[in-house]
Amino acid sequence: MLKQEVIDAVAQGLFAVYAVVSVDETLELLTGQPAGKVDTEGLYPENSINFRAISRLKEISDMASDDDKEEGFRRHVERL
Repeated sequence: MLKQEVIDAVAQGLFAVYAVVSVDETLELLTGQPAGKVDTEGLYPENSINFRAISRLKEISDMASDDDKEEGFRRHVERL
C-alpha cells in the first residue's frame, strides 16, 4: 500500500503513480517517444528508442572489436 504522503501528493497533482507491464511501456512513459516493436525481420523502427539503443550497442561493440583487432595486430608486430 502507498504511504499517505504519496497519496496526498498524487491528490495535489505533485506526484503521479503509473502501473506498467514492461520496460518498453516504462520507456515510452518516461520519454514520450515510441519504444518500437520488432518487425518480422527482427528490426525496430528507425525513430524508436529500441532502434537507437541497439544502434548504439552495435557502435560500442564495433569499437571494442576494433580495439581487439588493434591489440592483436600490436601483439603480432611485437613478436616479429
